[in-house]
Amino acid sequence: MFGGFAAGSLASRIEDAEPVAVVSADAGSRGGKVVPYKPLLDEAIALSKHKPQAVLMVNRGLAPMHLQPGRDHDWAALARAAHQRRGALRMGGIHAPQLHAVHQRHHRQAQGRAARHGGLHRGAGRQHEAHL
Repeated sequence: MFGGFAAGSLASRIEDAEPVAVVSADAGSRGGKVVPYKPLLDEAIALSKHKPQAVLMVNRGLAPMHLQPGRDHDWAALARAAHQRRGALRMGGIHAPQLHAVHQRHHRQAQGRAARHGGLHRGAGRQHEAHL
């Protein structure tokens, strides 16, 4: 997620995409000012009918962030643990397998397109497929 949405708009996108996990940073910067993302994301998930199983947070050190036990995970801690295990990344029962270059890895809502059937699908090999 990025800091261009109000909580209600982000909640609508979460409902449309029905993600298993959301990746976000602790905060971003707009006009030289820090914009905390985590409180916005927490509010959006609370408003959304769909609840992601996991939230992966990248701590950029810009703003304090509270991780909700069982749902929120620190990206750096997971990466260290995965590196130490030298195996598959596992977090809260979610398994991240290796993917072929053409595997659809995520769904991103197309800019300006609110229809539930619309969106942009990006493959792991950088192929893009638009569904209008």
